[in-house]
Amino acid sequence: MSQKKRSMSLMILVLLLILIGCGKADRYAGFSQAEHALSWSNERNRSFGDADYSKIEKEAKAFDLLQDKYNVVVPNYYETTKHTLTKELTSKTVKLGAVQYAIFARNKELEFRTLYPFYQGEELQVFSEVILTYAYSVDQAQAYLKSQIVTIKIAPIKGTLPNDNQRELITAIGKNMKLPDKKLETGLAGYEKRLKESENPITDDYLPIVSNTSGLDKEQEFLKEIAAVYDEVGTFRELYAEISDQKSK
Repeated sequence: MSQKKRSMSLMILVLLLILIGCGKADRYAGFSQAEHALSWSNERNRSFGDADYSKIEKEAKAFDLLQDKYNVVVPNYYETTKHTLTKELTSKTVKLGAVQYAIFARNKELEFRTLYPFYQGEELQVFSEVILTYAYSVDQAQAYLKSQIVTIKIAPIKGTLPNDNQRELITAIGKNMKLPDKKLETGLAGYEKRLKESENPITDDYLPIVSNTSGLDKEQEFLKEIAAVYDEVGTFRELYAEISDQKSK
């Protein structure tokens, strides 16, 4: 093979490697700008290993561990969620207690958990858990943020939200999730209508309020859903909100 042909072959090889690398780096090329704000991905060539860090007392220490040991980034959604929880779940008498952090590595998945407890005096009123799950794709040599789940649970058997503000809480979380205003309002209106018109107590253990699962385009958007959980006597017990990557790889 001539020198000219070898040079040309080398240039083609380099170009192919660049194109492949770009494909790996931009997992969400088909997603909108709003969806991109909820995403994270980066190149990775090994699993997360197997480890438990269940008693992390400081957020900074948890973030350092995520960044330095596992090379993953906490998205802005985490910060906006923290602000929303603190604003909507505290009152004149209910205050945020000591926040707890934990990180669990299980081969191809990494889980970052944050627990926010809210107390009235010494009695727990509400607690919220934010779970970020990262996944490692061997085929794509890439790590990505697989899901972001927020749960808000009422602690006392006959308790309520501190500010009795379910609509405001759902609206704030929905906006953080980049759900369209119209879809959010339509979902809330349908949910409130069912509560008002139901002749019997609502006892659904998972009642979707707002969801984009119908007609979801996995290549252009995340799955997003907000749901309510009721107990067997019809008491509202939990709010559940999920953002998750449904792409095949």
